[in-house]
Amino acid sequence: MKMAIMALALGREEEARRFREMFGRVQAAFQKEWLREDGRLAVETQTAYLLALAFHLLPREVRARAAEHLVENIRSLGWHLSTGFIGIRHLNPQLTLNGYVDIAYRLLLQEDYPSWLYPVKHGATTIWERWNGWTEQDGFFDPQMNSFNHYSLGSVGEWLFRHVAGIELDPFEPGFRRFILRPFIGTALSHARASFRTMFGEIVSDWEREGDRFTWSVRIPANSRARVYVPSDPRVPVSEGDGPIEKASGVRVIGREGGCLVCDAVAGSYTFRSAV
Repeated sequence: MKMAIMALALGREEEARRFREMFGRVQAAFQKEWLREDGRLAVETQTAYLLALAFHLLPREVRARAAEHLVENIRSLGWHLSTGFIGIRHLNPQLTLNGYVDIAYRLLLQEDYPSWLYPVKHGATTIWERWNGWTEQDGFFDPQMNSFNHYSLGSVGEWLFRHVAGIELDPFEPGFRRFILRPFIGTALSHARASFRTMFGEIVSDWEREGDRFTWSVRIPANSRARVYVPSDPRVPVSEGDGPIEKASGVRVIGREGGCLVCDAVAGSYTFRSAV
């Protein structure tokens, strides 16, 4: 579908149609070969479910059940991941986007093998190529395929920026002229801060959670604007600075979506406070 979107943006409508039809054929072939009647996949692995979810290969009515089966798999492994190069990039993002943000945080903070923090707890200062690059039980893996400075498992950093800090691209506006700010907060972290330098300046997202109180400071660079999703209890008013968000300069309240108050904000620095 990305090819179809790209073609449409370039005004190549015939190519966009061809790519949409191709995606439909791939989707139908995948479902015929791998999707069972009960909503499970013929291959019951975390990566199989992740790819099916991430690339929209499942019928819309099956997606929730597929996410449930993914969580069942993680639970059956004692709340551990079993993904490698192909699936790891999609693991925490798909859990988060399908309503299991606390499971994503749990995987992030898991300390025993296999996990991101297992090597950290054993002195690692870089990200390894393999979960079992070194283990207490077996020592070092085969030196012919055992880099201790590799990118793949470090793709969790993308999730930290995009879904924990909440700095997200607007898919229809290039270069961060317009972007999205939407943190998915979990109970496992009490605070997070990230910044990203764009051609317009630095975007900053800095949040803290204390009990049910949520405080979030953001910076939107000059000549840009953001769609801001403030996590909040709909029964409790949201404030910006020292007053109600409805009276905040530079902020326009749009409505509510998915547990968030949605606003449009122009360049500036803001501090939002809410109950979650």
